[in-house]
Amino acid sequence: MSAFAGEDTIKNINFTGGFPGRRDFAPSIVFLIAYAITIPILLLRITRKSDRTVILLRPTLFVAARVGSLILRIIMSRHSYGISSLIAELVLISVGYIFLIDPFIQSWARHVEGNVPRSERPSWVKPLRWTLWGLLLVSIIITVIAGAVTSDAFKSKAWLNSVKGLRQTGYYLTLIVIVFLAIVTIFTHFHFRLPIFKTLYILTPTCCLMIVAIYRIVQTHTTSPNAPVRSLTAFWILQMTFEYIAYLFVIAVSLPRFFPGETVSPTETATERRGSRNKLLHREKHQSPEAEHNNQIASPGLSEEGPDPRWYDRLLVVKFVKWIKKRNAAKRQESQV
Repeated sequence: MSAFAGEDTIKNINFTGGFPGRRDFAPSIVFLIAYAITIPILLLRITRKSDRTVILLRPTLFVAARVGSLILRIIMSRHSYGISSLIAELVLISVGYIFLIDPFIQSWARHVEGNVPRSERPSWVKPLRWTLWGLLLVSIIITVIAGAVTSDAFKSKAWLNSVKGLRQTGYYLTLIVIVFLAIVTIFTHFHFRLPIFKTLYILTPTCCLMIVAIYRIVQTHTTSPNAPVRSLTAFWILQMTFEYIAYLFVIAVSLPRFFPGETVSPTETATERRGSRNKLLHREKHQSPEAEHNNQIASPGLSEEGPDPRWYDRLLVVKFVKWIKKRNAAKRQESQV
């Protein structure tokens, strides 16, 4: 690590990743190779007409920021550096992560649009989509401003506190966006009975990004330089690794084909599913106890006829418990016979 005037001031800012040193060389090389391997896939998604979408612009900016920050970190781990190089690396580390969140916001909105007809789609889907995107944009602007005025932190303690406040504000905004995204993804999945595989595709990387967001906030509020959360291991695992996992989800599928958006006719999907459910409930309500008992013996497994009236009855754990109960009831009946 290189020593320079104002080093104590930079330490007070407590930026993510800390001062690049010799121990950063090996993991920086590993992650640079890992991102380099994925660049041809990303370029294929961008250039191929069937895969091309404006959503890929944000992960492209993310990769550019990560590759740039890793190259800087490799150079800084082997050579002396000054405050300008450190600030540049700080901005790339901080702002690059935010670009990775938007693809999953857009994917969630297209997931709802592709499975819920307009007549039954809640009016808040589109406003929420653009609100979350706007908060991300504000977070990017705040993070860039914080990096631009970092050099002013050497002038006075007031400037130092301003820089720290701007960075923390940007961190909290990104966490709010990710938490909202996770909540609405879970809510819309159960409310509209959306395909589970696509829901998990959105929810899994969202949880990875939530880990990164929480780590960044905890790290920036931790004052002890020897705390585990401020270690290099924490940085390379809790930020760089989970970022990379989330990024792999973006390029793993063709987003326009996986989430085609407006493809559902207004007379199908949720409407038909709801009608089938009402018919099933009506039939079960008027079914005799003997017929219900015969159905349990004939079909002791999981129900294939339709969803239960309560949303939590559709959870796999609840279904499994019901299945066990039906099997036990059937066995008791057979033993009595």
